[in-house]
Amino acid sequence: MRRNVKIAAMLILFVVGFSLTLSHAQDLPVGTWDVKITGTTLGAGYITFDSEFNELFGYLCIVPNSAVKPPKRPAVVNFGLFFFSGKWDSQNRKVTGFFSGGSEEIPLDVRSFSGVFRAGRSINLVGTTNNGPMHLVGVPASVLGDPTGFYRADVVRDKKKSVEFLDLGDSGFLNLFTVAGVGSTFIAEGSMLLSRGGRICLNSEERHVDQDTGEPEPEGSGLVRTLLGNINLRTGRGKLSGTDEENGKIGMTLIRE
Repeated sequence: MRRNVKIAAMLILFVVGFSLTLSHAQDLPVGTWDVKITGTTLGAGYITFDSEFNELFGYLCIVPNSAVKPPKRPAVVNFGLFFFSGKWDSQNRKVTGFFSGGSEEIPLDVRSFSGVFRAGRSINLVGTTNNGPMHLVGVPASVLGDPTGFYRADVVRDKKKSVEFLDLGDSGFLNLFTVAGVGSTFIAEGSMLLSRGGRICLNSEERHVDQDTGEPEPEGSGLVRTLLGNINLRTGRGKLSGTDEENGKIGMTLIRE
């Protein structure tokens, strides 16, 4: 299994032209959709269909689906937070296209997708990817609640317990938030995506801090983990589970301070 955490270079590409307004034209899926992802990976994301030049773009966060075993799942499953772009076409309320993102080292390649939509109501896509089949079911995107703030995270990794503290901030992207955290011997930096129904996906890199110098490892050299779960924005409590690039089994309970 592999991951993707490199998003900073992609931010400017997608902040321009990101729209929440969906076209109500009967034959176009134009606008931004909040999608739930199932298949060989599980997760959530946002996909925007732009009418100019039939381009699409967005971001999604995925974890491996432990219920799908080889040979139905490839030996290597890339997981994490991915920004992507692609092309689409539509006729008779059916849409086809492709998109790709990530990096050369850790790509997400949706070679093709097809599906149906009801403008301003719903979209249902099935894609063929380097991770295996991907199913995206979405509704019109909207600004959701505000999870920003300071959290205690009770973590269990391979039956070993630890405590971390996480600070969630606004990234400037729709329902995507920055994560800055600290544990006993590391710092954590990354992002958390919030989707409808309180669904959240957290992707972060743990960078070990040298106890003598107080300096963390260089960015990109730490251990990356991706967790999927739910949060109750009213109570500030959430539960997530997932994995890291060493295939560790991780559970996390979030409690807003």
